[in-house]
Amino acid sequence: MAIDKADFAQECVRQGVYFGANPHYMLAVAQLRSKISDDSAGDQIGPFRLKQADWDANSNDNDFEVHFQPAQISSPLRQCAVFALMTHRALETLVAKNSRNPSALELYLQQWPDAAGATLQADLQRALDDTAALLGPAADAVLDDPATAPAKIPDDNQHDPAPGPVPKQFADLRNANQGRWGRMQIHQDQIGKIDARARVLVEPTAKARYQAVTAITRVPWYVIAVIHEREASQDWGANIAQGDPWNRRSVNVPAGRGPFGSWQEAAVDALVNCAPKAAGWPDWSPGGALTLLERYNGLGYFHKNQPSPYIWSYSDQYVSGKFIRDHVFDAGTVDRQMGCAPLLARMKILDPSVAI
Repeated sequence: MAIDKADFAQECVRQGVYFGANPHYMLAVAQLRSKISDDSAGDQIGPFRLKQADWDANSNDNDFEVHFQPAQISSPLRQCAVFALMTHRALETLVAKNSRNPSALELYLQQWPDAAGATLQADLQRALDDTAALLGPAADAVLDDPATAPAKIPDDNQHDPAPGPVPKQFADLRNANQGRWGRMQIHQDQIGKIDARARVLVEPTAKARYQAVTAITRVPWYVIAVIHEREASQDWGANIAQGDPWNRRSVNVPAGRGPFGSWQEAAVDALVNCAPKAAGWPDWSPGGALTLLERYNGLGYFHKNQPSPYIWSYSDQYVSGKFIRDHVFDAGTVDRQMGCAPLLARMKILDPSVAI
């Protein structure tokens, strides 16, 4: 029986955004494998032509709160959720291996390595072309903020570039932060406090919201989480750009942003349009990620050749010194707020997908 492609596209958008999988890729795979049909071909079932073993291995996941029964493989909409989870897992494997996002073709071959053949690239490109028109209307129908609709994939061999060097003016800071990360020891008496915040940031519902922004901006979800914590104490009513309410025009720097229709819309604006424009940052290594985070707070400490407490507080890499107000630095003041680096280090222990 044929599937209503508009309804199916909407479910791909819902599940793709939730799991951090590109909905256009999901639609194209279903088009390539089954012409978006719910029938079966031998032991391959439903729109994604999943085998029972594939389903059983991916239909339960506590982090994403996925819990399906074996017989539910025949449900096209449930297949969208399971295939989005499969894609998320394949994507994480390839990013960890290659330090870049994969192309659609690379991702497909990671999931079905036996599918390589002379016509695969052309067939996948045709499927992408055939499903491109479904994406926009589906995003309009299901997203709170349609302006942040998932990107189309114009080319099956397109991928985000490999991480490049940070801009020259930040290279010294990046190298310093990389070295400090390798040497860092967290103060033992602060670990309980850090872990309490880390658990909240990696909690599955929060993580899914961060991953939805990652799917649009390509900023790692755990970096978004740390920005949200430092700038807004993880208040879902506040903009990660500066902590002001996202449903009103901002008054703190960056001022004049919004109002926005949702927390996600405000977060995307903060990462894409506001300095330091995290969505365009080329280096998500520890040194690169921490340099981007330090730029969020300002480079005053760097210009004083001081470790920033915004990054290093609660660790042995920071002793004292704080800007107590704009342009006023007091060498004897100790920052009492936890730094980004110890927070990320403890998040990584709690959730190995924190790939820093």
